[in-house]
Order: sequence, then structure tokens, then C-alpha cells
Amino acid sequence: MIQIQTLNSSANLKYFKEYLISNYDFKNIVIGFDCLCLEFETEPNQTEETAIINYYNAITESDWLDSYKGQKLQEINNNTDELIKAGYTYSGHTFSLSEKAQTNILALYSTKDDPVLPYPIVFNTIDDLDSFEAIDATTIANMYYSALATVKGRIDSGTVLKDQIRNATTVAEVDAIQDNRI
Repeated sequence: MIQIQTLNSSANLKYFKEYLISNYDFKNIVIGFDCLCLEFETEPNQTEETAIINYYNAITESDWLDSYKGQKLQEINNNTDELIKAGYTYSGHTFSLSEKAQTNILALYSTKDDPVLPYPIVFNTIDDLDSFEAIDATTIANMYYSALATVKGRIDSGTVLKDQIRNATTVAEVDAIQDNRI
């Protein structure tokens, strides 16, 4: 076990842990009140121990900022996915935007004017508690445009936040960016 007595306030433990996993037979970090204890499957020799401590002490915010930004960008992606999963609204009804539902509405839009397509077409709401009848090609087109606008809006609103994160130069600036989309 290696004990690091002087804590580096600029170090990010996730970043440090990734370094340890990549370079050593690392097991765990135990955070004490005034020290870090590093556990290994195979104890590092004195030269390796010195290198580990020096690496930890030299970590600065700029070393791990891009990694931190990546975490925040993934949180935005996850929220965007959840917002899309919440569906889209047309004519007072909320419909699914699952991948299958998106494929189906695109296929219907592409064939809406085909004389073989029988109208009305019944759609179940996202919660299956109601249904809606699309009576003609215009209704299908409008449903498609509503679904498309919803997905595009959710993605675009995420991109605005991502651009702010990409432009941030400090952790504090990244932390100030909040994804309040609901």
C-alpha cells in the first residue's frame, strides 16, 4: 500500500485512477481524512512508488479537463436520449419516438401518397391509453413533421449545451453549465 500524505487539490481522482489502472496492477483508492491510500494487487517497487507519487503531485486541472468535459457531454447525450424517448405530441396526443416508431413514421411518410396505403391508420399513444386515426396523407405528413421537429429540437438544444462545454476553459466553467431541459 502506498500512502500519499500531501493531497493535491488540483488532482482528479478518476483521472488518477485511470492512470494507475493503465500502468500498474492497481486495486483501489482509499480516501482518508488527510491522506490517500493506494492498494495494489502487486506492490510497486520503490522507483514505481516514487513515480506514482510524483505523477499524482504533478496533476493539474488542465490535465483532466478534457476527460471531465467528456463526462459532462455524455450526461447531455443521456438526457437528450431520455427527452427523445418521452415522445412527440400531435393533435393533443403523445406518440413514441423509439427507434422503431421513428422508422415507422418515416416509412409512412415516404408512402403516404401511395394508393395501396389504406386510410385511416391507427396510432397508439406512447402510454397505450388512447389511439389516434390518421385519416389521410396530410395527417401523416403533419405527424412526421412534428416528430422530426421534436427530435431535431432535442438534439439542437443539446448541441447548444455541448458548445458551451467545448468552449469552457476551467472546471468551474464546465460546472456552471446546467442541462435543465425537461
